Amino acid sequence: YLTLSHRWGDAKFIQTDKATLQQRCSNIPFDSLSRVFQEAVILTRQLGYRYLWIDALCIVQDCAKDWVRESELMGRVYSNAVMNIA
Repeated sequence: YLTLSHRWGDAKFIQTDKATLQQRCSNIPFDSLSRVFQEAVILTRQLGYRYLWIDALCIVQDCAKDWVRESELMGRVYSNAVMNIA
């Protein structure tokens, strides 16, 4: 799998929250992604990989418990990836 390191800033982009978690687990429409996320998906596919880890999508943003658990694993997530897209 690959990971994406992106700038959050003031930009609005798709995120996973409690209300969207079930839907995100089954399908994320490509056209709902920001341009940066779309380009990362395209690059991941071009390189022959199936999985891309994006924090905004893989961590439930409005769940403190999920944030604590996932932030503790984030170092391993990035270090075990084949490549980080930045």
